[in-house]
Amino acid sequence: MHLQWSQGRGWPEFGELVADIGEHGLLQPIVLHDGKILDGRSRHRACQHRAPSTFPGLTPPVSTKYFYVKISTDPPSDRPVSLTADPEFHPAAAFFPLMDVDGPEFGELVADVREHGLQQPIVLQEGKILDGRNRYRACQHAAVAPRFEEWVGESPTAYVLSLNLHRWHLTDGQRAMVAVEALPLFEAEAQERRRELGREAAERQHHPERVEANLPQR
Repeated sequence: MHLQWSQGRGWPEFGELVADIGEHGLLQPIVLHDGKILDGRSRHRACQHRAPSTFPGLTPPVSTKYFYVKISTDPPSDRPVSLTADPEFHPAAAFFPLMDVDGPEFGELVADVREHGLQQPIVLQEGKILDGRNRYRACQHAAVAPRFEEWVGESPTAYVLSLNLHRWHLTDGQRAMVAVEALPLFEAEAQERRRELGREAAERQHHPERVEANLPQR
């Protein structure tokens, strides 16, 4: 039996997914098995609705309709992540609720992790869980070793919102509440970027020889 859950092109959620990918790129990889899409049909169709130049990770189209999607289902081999203590939760992860450990959904997640292992790695940013709090807790309940990968990008807040606004069916009021909660983190990230630009400018002014040493050689 096949459950018809893939988002239709006429659904407002699909339009939001297309717009989000156009702005932020494809943040969650499409998972393939033997060349077939195992997870990410809606994301793949959303990619097809955007120009190929807007997507890092997409090769040029082989026709006007189809794109090859470059994916990875494992943490990068050159970026191993191991933890010696329980990680904290990133503030941006708190925008969305945790599953009730006594609820049926969490019980199903624990049972699935116990039977199949952790299929989707837990995403960290500077040692804090950015995405995957429920998966991490399920691993603890199932006595399964979790897998981690480190996120690298400009805005962890935008990353969390991009992933989760499409996972949860939120009302307009709930979306507005998330936007209000996210604003201070966006402002903090912008301030940090300005400080970083200031440090780089000072470095260029006081130590131009270091800047020149880092320039590519012709």
